[in-house]
Amino acid sequence: MHRRAATLLGLATLLNLVACTEDDSPDSSYTGDSDLRAVQVTKVELGRDLAPAYVNERIPITIGVTASSGVDGEVPTESVPVVVSFVDPEAPDEAGCSSNGMLFDIVGDGEEHEFSGFIWPPTNCANLAGGDVTLKIEMDPAADQPLIEPLVLSQARADEPANAACEGCVQEFPLEFTPDGSVDIEFAALNAESSVGVIPPLELPTEGEPEKADPILVAQNLLVFNGRDPYESVVNPDTIPAELLESEPDIAEALRFGRPADQIDTIDDLPAPLHISYTISAANDGETWLPLSIGEDGGKVDEAVVTELLPGTANVIAHDLFLDGEAYDAVLDPEQWLGEEAFVVRSCFDTDFEEFRAEDEGPKCKTLDVLLIPDGDVESGAAAFSFGKESKSSHGNSRIKLESLFATDNSVGLDGVFSDSEARLTVKGKIGKSFTLDLVKAHAILDAPLTGAKSVDMGLRLFNNDIYTYADEADGLTVSEDVTFSKSTTIVKAKFMFGPVPVSFDLGAGGAVGIFAEGSANLLTGEEGCRPFMPLPSDEVLAKRAQQEAAIAQIEAKIAGISNQFLKDFLRKVLLAPLYKQLSGNTFDTGESELQGCVVLEAVAGPTANLTASAFGGVSVGIASAGVQLDLIIAQLDLPLSATLAVGRNGIEQFLAYANTQLDLIFQPLQGDLKLVGKLKIGFFKKSKSVSIVKFNVKPIEKTLVKRSTLATEILNP
Repeated sequence: MHRRAATLLGLATLLNLVACTEDDSPDSSYTGDSDLRAVQVTKVELGRDLAPAYVNERIPITIGVTASSGVDGEVPTESVPVVVSFVDPEAPDEAGCSSNGMLFDIVGDGEEHEFSGFIWPPTNCANLAGGDVTLKIEMDPAADQPLIEPLVLSQARADEPANAACEGCVQEFPLEFTPDGSVDIEFAALNAESSVGVIPPLELPTEGEPEKADPILVAQNLLVFNGRDPYESVVNPDTIPAELLESEPDIAEALRFGRPADQIDTIDDLPAPLHISYTISAANDGETWLPLSIGEDGGKVDEAVVTELLPGTANVIAHDLFLDGEAYDAVLDPEQWLGEEAFVVRSCFDTDFEEFRAEDEGPKCKTLDVLLIPDGDVESGAAAFSFGKESKSSHGNSRIKLESLFATDNSVGLDGVFSDSEARLTVKGKIGKSFTLDLVKAHAILDAPLTGAKSVDMGLRLFNNDIYTYADEADGLTVSEDVTFSKSTTIVKAKFMFGPVPVSFDLGAGGAVGIFAEGSANLLTGEEGCRPFMPLPSDEVLAKRAQQEAAIAQIEAKIAGISNQFLKDFLRKVLLAPLYKQLSGNTFDTGESELQGCVVLEAVAGPTANLTASAFGGVSVGIASAGVQLDLIIAQLDLPLSATLAVGRNGIEQFLAYANTQLDLIFQPLQGDLKLVGKLKIGFFKKSKSVSIVKFNVKPIEKTLVKRSTLATEILNP
């Protein structure tokens, strides 16, 4: 028999205020009607030593659930609110405190499915501190007929049928206040989007600021701030939803959590700084650990300093790691790590304050296996060459993640010149429901062959829809395009727990994106027409080229002195291959024979984007008032490419080429936060709360991805 929806959730009024969307209001919260039968908790496992547990400390939990289908021939899957509370084993119905609610996608196939998450005893568990506690598990507790009877994991109920059939369903442990009000930073994990890095090249002498080396790894530290109430976080009173202020006039005061107005910003402050540093060792070594540099504000530092963390959740602290100094020398040293590809990166942090879980006075560390590989094979003296790069990155966490790809390929050869630039931004994650959305795809392609028509192809996709295309073809081509479009869409109809109440809301994205291109592709004739675009080497350029060649010759000489052929080949791939991507090895044009004709491509092109998230929804009923507070930048982007590419022939039938390219990146990914704020007015959950869904603090990225030039016109080797 189907259950009737709880009065609480049946009365819920959900507000959809996503800017500029034409979608219907989001689906209501869980209704309580179910096609699941014989639902049973079959496993409970706690992932921490609880002798004792501490107030405001996160506890990993795994819950196994088995359910059957109530509909013949169908296997239903339902998102069900699951609530865990801390209670007195002797009086589980009389005294207790809230942990948090979770959403489980329960499958009615008769098999056990495990769900992992976290619980914590917040500040309102103070009445239980100093004694033993147990857990109470409820499913859809607000329903008139819940899926299961409340399951109390006490010793006194160990022989009851529901407990006896459940592995680990006796859990009793002491609950204490943290010693002297101290806090603790849990090192939950060390991750990386990619565990393969390229050994960086040596820098060649060049004009102006050199192109920056790529990091070998983007390390993501997951740190949890224990000892502070996870339901208390910084709330900007100016962004509290108007509907919530109307229904709860004192909510702004309540969300200061007893602090003066000028101290609300200190909620997530650490007692003192936390210091993160990184080292690396070859996997076959393991004893010698050498420092890695951390990218910060366009430069490099030895350690990163963290001064604030959001309590109760996994904060992602990401850093670009660079191989230089002692570590770089060791990778190239035959007596140390030369020829090794398997390495281990170690991240460690220590604090300037006491931690209640610290096992000793040393730092807390985690390691990550990585591969460091050469850049490629050596090629010198070319009939064609390309100045290009592809840069991928990922920012965020499992709830909201932004993936980016920026690429350019600028080539010259015997048949002409070609330029192709691309940008992609994709957002994915899970907030109640999984989602993936291609936010932006942009490309600009200019093709200028020596013979035949020149062409341009530009395109822009926003939220999976083509919103702009431009293509043209002619013997001589001029492009002047600069367009901007504004649009919004719904990313996902999200759902998140506010205590025992699932709150549904639309999470959207909107803003402006554009693409621009100014340039030309033309066939020119004669020395007078071509030489301005195909310069002869100056004395300064000749001196610079001599320096480059001397640097390469010095490397060649060092490699020649190594007897081991494997190590010689490895060093050539590491040191010479990337240099020959910047230096073709072709000789300069002397100008003795005049240019007869040339094809020249000049262009400045690239995409721009300014996308923000938008969301508002909530519940407003007798026992719960909650709204969605949002201040989140998804992406701000400017990716201008400037390129001059030319290929020509002189009077003695030599093919000549000149190239000068630069691709700059200005990028702000994921900045701000998304949270639920409001009041609960029922039982163990009675409290004004601020429940953080995500919070990001990513510094803007400004760097030159590509800066390469032939310096002067070169003779191509046919």
